[in-house]
This record gives sequence, C-alpha cells and structure tokens, in this order.
Amino acid sequence: MSIDKIIITGDMLRPSVDGSGPNQKPNIDWIYHLLKFPLVQSTSTQIEVLNWGYNRGAFDSKKIYALNNHKSMPDDWIELYNSDKFSAESLKYIKEYFDNAFVIGFELPEILMKMFVELNINYIDIIIHPVRYLDDIFFGMRTNNNKIFQKIKSYQLHSQVFSIYAGLHTASISRMSKKIRLQKGSALFTGQVEVDKSLIKDGKILSLLDFKNEFSEVAQRYKKVYFKKHPYAESSHKVDSFLRSFKNVEFVDENFYYLLGQEEIEAVYSISSSTVLEAKYWGKESTYFYKSPFNLQHEADFDSTVYIPVYEQFLLPAFWSDILSSVVETKKMPQFELPVKPNRIRNSLQSYWGYNFLDVDVMLKNAESINNLSINCDTDMSVTSILEYLKPEIRKKRKELEGNDRVLLHSTNKTSSFQRFKKLSWIGIKQRIKYLPYVGPGLLYIKHKILK
Repeated sequence: MSIDKIIITGDMLRPSVDGSGPNQKPNIDWIYHLLKFPLVQSTSTQIEVLNWGYNRGAFDSKKIYALNNHKSMPDDWIELYNSDKFSAESLKYIKEYFDNAFVIGFELPEILMKMFVELNINYIDIIIHPVRYLDDIFFGMRTNNNKIFQKIKSYQLHSQVFSIYAGLHTASISRMSKKIRLQKGSALFTGQVEVDKSLIKDGKILSLLDFKNEFSEVAQRYKKVYFKKHPYAESSHKVDSFLRSFKNVEFVDENFYYLLGQEEIEAVYSISSSTVLEAKYWGKESTYFYKSPFNLQHEADFDSTVYIPVYEQFLLPAFWSDILSSVVETKKMPQFELPVKPNRIRNSLQSYWGYNFLDVDVMLKNAESINNLSINCDTDMSVTSILEYLKPEIRKKRKELEGNDRVLLHSTNKTSSFQRFKKLSWIGIKQRIKYLPYVGPGLLYIKHKILK
C-alpha cells in the first residue's frame, strides 16, 4: 500500500455536550503540535491534522453518526465507541479521508480502529500510560503493523522502573506524619467519573451498582474497606446508600498515592480505574471488577491490542525515523538525548492525576487566576506568607466554582449519561484549582481548609 501522507488525529467522533461540535479537538491539536516537529524532521511525507470540522468543515463527524442511524450526542457516542457494527456508507466516508494515509491517533475510539483494519490502513494509537507517578507521564503505543510493533518494542520502558519509583515514593511517604488513622488489614476501592470510556460495555456505562455482589464479597473479606471517590464524580444517592449499608465501609479523600504508601492498605479494587494497575507495582493485591482499560504487556509477541510503554523518546526525530522506516521514506537522524526535565509532558498537557502530592516541583501555574499574580519568587517568602497572599484568589475561584455547580445541579433532575457527561465540562476548571501542589504540611492543611 502506497502512503502519501501521515494524518494525526484522535477521537474526532466524541461530541461536545450539546452535540454541535468536537469534544477532543484540544487533545488532537496538542498531540499534533507535540509531534509535528520530530515528524517533519524525520520524513518528507506530508503531515496533516484531522479533526471534526477540519478545513472549514470538510470532515463532518455528524455524518458518521447519521450513516449509522445515530445522532451526534454523548449517549450515541457511548453506543458507537467500541461497536463492531458500522455501515458500508460510513466506512466509505472514512476511506475518503484516510485512504493512502498512515494514522497517528491520540486515544482513538475502538470503532475507528476497526474501520482502519477493514480498510487496510496502518495506525499507531497513543494513550497517556496509566502509570503516572514517574518523573513524567509518558505514552503507551499500539499498532496494527507488525514491523512497527517490533520497532516500538525496542524503545519500551522496563517494567522494573515502575516498581523502583513505587519504592522511592513509599519511602518518602513513610517519613510523613500520619494524616489519617487506618485499620490494619484493609482494602481501598477507588471510584471513577460517571462517563469514562473504560466503563463502556455493550453501549452502556457501568457503575458500582452493577457489581453489588463483588463489592459485598470484598467487604466481607476485609476488616475495613476505604472508598475514595473520584474528585470530579457527581454524587449518586443510590451508590452512596449502597456503600453506607456496610458497617465497615468508610469514605476517605486523602491523596491516592498517600493511601498506597500505607501498610494498612493490603489491596486496591476498582471497576476499571488505572489505579488498580499502579497499585500492583506498590506491592498491593490489585483487582478489577470489570477489566483493565488497556492491554499492557511487557515482552509480548505482536498483538495489535497491546500498548507498549515509551518514555520521552517520541519527542526525538530519530525515534520516528526508525519506527516509520518500513512504511514511508525516512531521513537518517542523529541520536541524542533530551536534557533531563521532570514534568515536561505533564506541564505541557497540564494534567497531574494527583502526582502533585509526590513532587513539590510541580508549579502553581495550573491555577489560572493564581498564575496571573505577580509573585517575586526570588524574594524570601515563607510558605505561610505565600498562602496568605494566595488565599483571597483561591476563595474567589472556589466561590465561582460553587456557583457553577449549583447551576448545573439545579438545571435538571435527569440522570442520563448525557447529563453525567455534561457535568464533566467543568472538570478543566476544577483541575486548575484542586491540583495545586502541596508545598509542605502547611499548604496541605490550608488547602483542605479552603477547598472543603
């Protein structure tokens, strides 16, 4: 198959809350700008980005929905996300844009990858690897091309690195003062947001209520089960009532990694959260009620579903020159290493997943209103004085968020997947406030006082 272009895209089928446009355009633009330079340097093949509304609306994602008897709404996206069924007309429409292309996608929907296989289109799908407590976040890569698979394997991060960092963080946590009294012989259950693609099964979203028997067995097995709700999950009266029916279930809101570092926690459970995978490397018994969201194997034979962990080599032209050499003409690029820089990709994506607890170098710039304050970092300011300086701005932002939440909560009583999806539109704002890094015990204390 002749390849005349490389298309960078993602889940361009995922709609906005009202279905009028794309949800994932920021992520697709991000991966495009991140990889454009190394790709342009490594090959003369044309590089394009494809998104919903690409080239003034040339690509119409709504048409894919219509050709499969759906509407471009969140509930319909849930039904189509990993469906095996798609119309011949929709397949033909995809072929118009991807024919003779090699695809690099960021969190591609399963249905789109199935279409690529049907059309004999080669691709690399990229995810943020679910192990997120190293010096930086990194990628998992899967492909339906065996030669590329073998090339990517030569760059894979060794799994022992995950255990080494888990040990390092556990050692750090062991020196911290106890923030919560935990009972020995306990388990931790981690909740998830309501609309998570890892919860999709047969076109529907799973919840804890689909696993009542499994949770009951866990509650009987352990003296105490601590339930950590996802910080951006809606309150569910039914789920909360179910949990409170167990005398040995207790709600906690401490940082996940802090809880992992406690010897009293023997096991971690979840429906499909990646926290279960992370817990394994911290020496905890780890169990999914449903399944892992990703097929992650080390030293695996070729398998188009396996994600291979790759650290920051993907920023280098030499990496792409090597792994794409079997499908397009590439240039010989010099081998070199980037200067060591923790949190390079974290800061670029502006996503931290609780890592701020483990690394005080994570900057305060994630809080937009605080980022605009003029603090002279060269002056000798104590933690207390900085907190006093920031407190009014944090309170102001908190008040705004509470007002937004009240509007959302009182706008409707519906509990459909659409409404749960709608709630997520405020996550980006909340992240910038709730992911303020901990600068010593004083900041931890005052942050909790302000944000609760």
